[in-house]
Amino acid sequence: MDFGPLRLKLGTQAYDYEGNSYSWSRVYGGTDGSFVNEADFTMGYLNARYTISPLSYVKASLSQQTYETTSGNENYLNDIEAYGRRTKTWGSANYYKRDRTGFNPVAPDEFFGVAGYGSQYTSFDTRKTTTNTISFDYTNQIGYNELKLGASIDNHEISRYGLSASGVARAIAQVDTDLDGLASEQEIIDYAGVDGAKDWRFINYRSLYVTNLGYNIYGDEWSGQYNQDDHMLAPAEPTQSRFYIQDKLEFKDVVVQLGVSYETIDTGAMAPDSDNDGYGDSDGFNNLYFNRQRVNRNGDGNGNYVWKFNTCWFSIFTHVLKAI
Repeated sequence: MDFGPLRLKLGTQAYDYEGNSYSWSRVYGGTDGSFVNEADFTMGYLNARYTISPLSYVKASLSQQTYETTSGNENYLNDIEAYGRRTKTWGSANYYKRDRTGFNPVAPDEFFGVAGYGSQYTSFDTRKTTTNTISFDYTNQIGYNELKLGASIDNHEISRYGLSASGVARAIAQVDTDLDGLASEQEIIDYAGVDGAKDWRFINYRSLYVTNLGYNIYGDEWSGQYNQDDHMLAPAEPTQSRFYIQDKLEFKDVVVQLGVSYETIDTGAMAPDSDNDGYGDSDGFNNLYFNRQRVNRNGDGNGNYVWKFNTCWFSIFTHVLKAI
């Protein structure tokens, strides 16, 4: 199909990956508790070039790429509460013989008189990044000058959730009086009291080095609204933009290239406003306020240290290149 001076290029790329690794130890279960990493990548793009004249043209590009990776125990992967859960079901990856602490397993060589090999991987992490890019470039040859100018915008959406997942089962074991590997509402109340039960789950998850961006502290995906009770956080959405202009002068024995670019990054992040200028800043983190052990984004309640969006950062770069 002939589009005259317009040229189009459409393409896509994708891959899917899974990898396993194994560790040897005295924990019963063989290699059934191995580490697994799953990842996939997709990309699509549309490039266009329009020839204005023999000495000038315009290029434009649209693209989207998504990368997602998840790693954890291959037996459960996304089932967070199953990590480290004990069961008496023979043949299960979580088989155990309980000691009096309620959650410690007995080494298999002590129990059977033989060595067991393999370990249960106990951490979980997942991350997803989507990037949308739009860009254009204009080039024009005028005598000794090759003039170029262009701009691009990259918008990212980043989500991540991770924790030391085995700690969830360890917390459950503290209240699991019927030894079924679960924490019922009544068991939590019996352990922490009616008032304490309201915060029991949050307090135990908070101590597990949780990273939640686009998730709440329990691993539930972004619901569309910040929630202080479970620290539901929006995905990060930083935006990068760039504009440049460049001139290349070609003489008989010398080539001189001059250029200037203006670049910005808007993190889209929030922080406490320490000086009440309407923007969050790093000094605000020296004055954090809490409500029921949760971060209180309303600051001290008197209008100070309220969480607000950060300012947009920008830079100007110049360069001169001389070649003989």
